[in-house]
Amino acid sequence: MIISHYAETLRKLLDQARESSDAPQVLGFFVAARVVADRLDVALSGSEDAGKDYTLEKLSLFINYFEFAAIPCPGDEKSPEEWLEAAHHNLFKVETLHRE
Repeated sequence: MIISHYAETLRKLLDQARESSDAPQVLGFFVAARVVADRLDVALSGSEDAGKDYTLEKLSLFINYFEFAAIPCPGDEKSPEEWLEAAHHNLFKVETLHRE
């Protein structure tokens, strides 16, 4: 399985969200990232990959932080940009683990 392919797609969506100042567009990038992450989750569910649990944990955090950026709550402790940065760090960990 090529996890790096999924990670590359997630990276492109995250980078586009980080460059956008349009909230509906950021939400669209989040929805697309959620679909890709769900497919990766399904692909990993039957895998014997040694880093599977770590990958799923970081992927879950990535999606949660991306969601906090896409759908901000008033009075939130972080700005959408800070949540996107946190998402970036978790995706980077997945990318680093699965470099080819």
